[in-house]
Parts: sequence; C-alpha cells; structure tokens
Amino acid sequence: MGVPLSAFMLAGHPSLGLITSLGAFTALYGSTLRLGDRLQALPFVAAGFVAASTLGVLCATNAWLTIACLVAVAALASIILLGVGMGPPGPMQFVLVAGVSGHLAASARFSGSPLGVFMIPSLVAVGALSAYLLVIAPLALPLVHQRKGEASSLRMRFPPSLLDGEKATIAARVIVAVASAGLLSLSFGEHRAYWTVMVAGAVLQGSHVSRSSAIRAVHRVVGTVLGAAVFGLIQLVDPKGLWLVGVLALLQFAIEVVAARHYALALTFITPTALTISAVGGTSAPLALVGERIVDTFLGAVIAMVVLLGSECVRGRRAR
Repeated sequence: MGVPLSAFMLAGHPSLGLITSLGAFTALYGSTLRLGDRLQALPFVAAGFVAASTLGVLCATNAWLTIACLVAVAALASIILLGVGMGPPGPMQFVLVAGVSGHLAASARFSGSPLGVFMIPSLVAVGALSAYLLVIAPLALPLVHQRKGEASSLRMRFPPSLLDGEKATIAARVIVAVASAGLLSLSFGEHRAYWTVMVAGAVLQGSHVSRSSAIRAVHRVVGTVLGAAVFGLIQLVDPKGLWLVGVLALLQFAIEVVAARHYALALTFITPTALTISAVGGTSAPLALVGERIVDTFLGAVIAMVVLLGSECVRGRRAR
C-alpha cells in the first residue's frame, strides 16, 4: 500500500493514492500457503478485486443496480472461495471493494470530479500489483528463494468442487443475508448499502454453526465500532501527506498480521482504512460518516441473526 500511495502523494494526487489501497487487500489472502502456491493464487485474487471494482463502478448509476451488483459479487465470491477452500479473510472483502468503488464513482459523478469511470478499477489494479510485488519481494533473498519450494498446480492446491453440505449452508445464508441487507438498507440510501451488506455477510461467512455465528456477530459489531472510533481519532489528528501514508501503511500491516487469525479484530483496522478511502470526494462530514457506519453495522448484524435463526428453524422442521 505504502509505495503507490506515497507516489501519488508526492505527485500531488493523494485521493488517487487512497483508491489504490483497495487493491492492497490482495496481500491478505493465502498467508498460510507455501510461497510458491501463494504466488500462483494471488493473481486470481487481484483479478477478482479489479472485476469487483469494475462492477461496482458500472452499477453505481442506479440504486437497484448497485444492490444487484453487491449481491452478485457476494454470491460469486462466496461460491468460488468456499468451493476452492481459499480461507481467510473470506469473500466479503470483494463486496467491500465493489461497494467503495461504486460509492466513489457516484460521489465523483455528483460532485463533477474528473475521476473517470475506469480510473477507479485501474487504480485498484495498481494497488493489487503493488501488493503482489510486495509478496514476491522476499524472493530476492537467496535463503527465502531456496525455501520457496516447488509450487503445486492450482488444480491440485485448490481443487474446484461442488459445495458440500456445510459450505452450501454458509453460501446460502450469506446470499440471503446480503440480498436482505441490500434491500432493507436502501431506505438509508444506496451509498450506505455496501457496508450493511458486508457486515451481514461477514457474520455468516466463517461457520455453519449457529453459536459460532452469533459470537461472530458480537465480535464484528465490537470490531467495527472500535474501528470507527479509530477513524474518528485519525480525523481529529488529520494527518497529511506522508504522515497519512504512514498511518494507512500501519493499518494495512495490522490487518495482514491478524486477518487470518481473527477477522473481527482485523475489522478494527479494516474499518478506518475503508472509511478513509470512502471519504475521498464525499460530502458527508467525517463524524457523521462514523455514526452512519455504526448504525449500518448494527443493522447488518441484526439481519444476519434473523437469517441465521430462520435457517435453523427451516432445518429443524426438515429434521422432524
């Protein structure tokens, strides 16, 4: 994240540098894989983020298209990532990228910004490429290169398969939750739908076990509220230039360290990062944005719990 963001900052275009940060989420995936396998998998993750950003931008012209886009991205990402067993941080990062990209495109159109339609996905691609280069950089060290090992074929490492019972349950819950969240959040405005959708899906994406999902809902809400508080603190300090680069690079580092182990804790750092990016060209005051995201988080968590309880009721009736 730091390199493209610094370059755009020095060139006098900090807002463009912030958008590249969306592509930097590429580095969060495959952290438990052997380096050789990870190098093969990450280009597909990067392509997924660019595709999600493109869809988000293209659908930003209409509220219903925006909701359809978020649901489609959530469904495809869930089915693909669960099907191949990619692991943390899961499919909702793609929804976040699609949502923020659409939000930025709509804001640019509203404010008359010169930000082109395809400039946002292009900047996401720059961030993704930067993240990939950062992952492969250690190969320059002879010791790391020797330990890389032979990469497995992608088909062997990520065998495409139909979703089994547990994964199918997770995918179905996520799709129903994000569709419900998208429709219900329209009353708050389509520019807020992506956050509600992301939270609803994030609560349900990790497990088919009801108790785990309920605990995860609490964790997600707490993590997001803490993250919103961090964003508020950043806005009060109001770092500029390379100081802002340093803050965002530190947040990205924290995300990479904890995302694979504890996604709820990662939300404490993902939230201020996403809010900082989505504030580019926005008309909302930063503190108002914090309040909106907290409300959206609670709404998404409640929707996820309703879907979870409904799913359990249906399962219980079938078992009788």
